[in-house]
Amino acid sequence: MENKNRVFSKVFNNGTMIETVYNTVEEETLLAIYKDGQYRLDEKFTDEKGTEYYPIQSSNDLLKKGFVKLASGVSEISGNRALYQQVRDYIAQYMNIPDDFLAVSAVYVLMSWVYEKFNTLAYLRVIGNFGTGKSRYLKTLGRLTYKSMNASGVINTAGIFRTTDFVRGTLIMDEADWHHSDMSSQNVKTLNAGHGKDSPAIRMKTSKLDGSMTTEALVVFGPKILASRQRFQDEALESRCLTQFLLPIKKVSRAIDFPPESEMKAEELRNKLLAFRFANYHKTSANEDSLKNISFPRLQQSALALTTVASNIGDDVHTEVIGFLQRYEKSLQDNQTHDIKFDILVCITDLLKDYAKENIRKMYMRNISDQFDKNNYEDYTDIKSKTNDNYNHSVIRYKAGTISPHKVGFQVRALGINVQRDSEGYHISLPDEIQKIISIAERYGIEVDDEKDLNQQRLEETENN
Repeated sequence: MENKNRVFSKVFNNGTMIETVYNTVEEETLLAIYKDGQYRLDEKFTDEKGTEYYPIQSSNDLLKKGFVKLASGVSEISGNRALYQQVRDYIAQYMNIPDDFLAVSAVYVLMSWVYEKFNTLAYLRVIGNFGTGKSRYLKTLGRLTYKSMNASGVINTAGIFRTTDFVRGTLIMDEADWHHSDMSSQNVKTLNAGHGKDSPAIRMKTSKLDGSMTTEALVVFGPKILASRQRFQDEALESRCLTQFLLPIKKVSRAIDFPPESEMKAEELRNKLLAFRFANYHKTSANEDSLKNISFPRLQQSALALTTVASNIGDDVHTEVIGFLQRYEKSLQDNQTHDIKFDILVCITDLLKDYAKENIRKMYMRNISDQFDKNNYEDYTDIKSKTNDNYNHSVIRYKAGTISPHKVGFQVRALGINVQRDSEGYHISLPDEIQKIISIAERYGIEVDDEKDLNQQRLEETENN
């Protein structure tokens, strides 16, 4: 039985980097070894402690059956900008997508080769019905991204986190539509955890020898490119995706299938991208200045890796990526204004002024329900039910245009506002929650004027007295 220490890749403390490369023609693997600007190919690598490392075997199913795509060697590049343009041209050859999303896609490919240098990552996602090119997009980028793992919608949760932990590359997932894609879905939880570096998947492992249980932490962090027919129901996962909607293709202006030479070209680019990784890995660090004009905290966090790499390529590339992110940020704001929570938050802020003047410290759910009826009667009078796009499990039912206090309480809690109960019913304690309400309102784009800030002071003074 072989006990050799085989790895896909590893970065050592002294700056040395090793990568398994796979020659599909010869069906052999070697290690690409990089140190101090020089690289070589070898059958093994011995570190300073005498530990020997070997490449993944060419007979491994992940390689043999094409699940994981690797470089076959290392090729010289003439600079990051030239490589970016080559990657962009390759994607454009097979995909008809908007220029700004084309730029985002090309930068994402380069970013994937140095992704470990960041703490959080956005997911790239395309949405569309059959015949819109979703699978083609995934296949195109899956040929270029770092250690891409080409999964389909049939992969189970265990397959996701065990494979990503072993390979540590880019997960490419088609048909990412799950019947129960809410917070109870293990797939969604795994993808949510994979957004951040310090959120491993924790599982219990049973020993084959004695049946004892041990805790196992599996790394699920890494770039992910997804395709689905609809938005995710889970709001957290949805907010971690940079999304482009694809329209049905009426006139095909590109090759229907990938010609044989397309894989050869992709392999050439992967070899150049490996050289990009070697040359840029130790130089790359998060640049928060690259986030100019992006204000949403979640989008700032997710997009930082993308904007950092874009700024390292060129000002014009960075400008194009920022333009996409600004338009995407605007769409997030628009989506929030069509959220039932937004409507309820407006009602709460509408009530604050009068409540502060009258020194009322408790805002009951029935009062918010009445205000909702006042604000939205015309919009909802003829509607028997409304489903929140982000929470399909939460169906809001109206009678004569009024949302029930019980449903109000559900959505208030979903906003993160604490609800208490006394003999008169469920309520918000304004002295305790008003600062939170103001912060949440501003995050939703609901303007909070100076008078409302003064209201907070009045309520706090009332509480102190």
